Amino acid sequence: MKSKIWLLFIVFILISGVAQAQEKKTITATNNQECYPANTTFIIPKGKIATDFKIISLDNGYNCHTHAKLNRNEVGFSISKGGFYKTIYRYVKGTDISKLQLNAGKYYLIVDGGIRAKAVITYTLKP
Repeated sequence: MKSKIWLLFIVFILISGVAQAQEKKTITATNNQECYPANTTFIIPKGKIATDFKIISLDNGYNCHTHAKLNRNEVGFSISKGGFYKTIYRYVKGTDISKLQLNAGKYYLIVDGGIRAKAVITYTLKP
């Protein structure tokens, strides 16, 4: 009986450790009223990778010049590393983001899609 209790205890500890080793993160990028991007900086710590990316919301905004509402095909986002214009991933409608993996480093989430465009993305940090 004691060996079964110890075995259950060890399994519980192992499962708890795996759950704690993974951490869910959410990042948001927007464009302001003047159509300037409010890019989001996010950091993947050393020894971790970011996986399981999901788009929570991707909201189109308004054309920066005419102020007409943009359609869903005119909004997207990019992820850059080492600067805003060093794009390593570009999302457009229909692209699969779930397979994206990012190694340790400093990244930027940049949304396009006009005034008040917004992208909300989640990912999981794993060892």
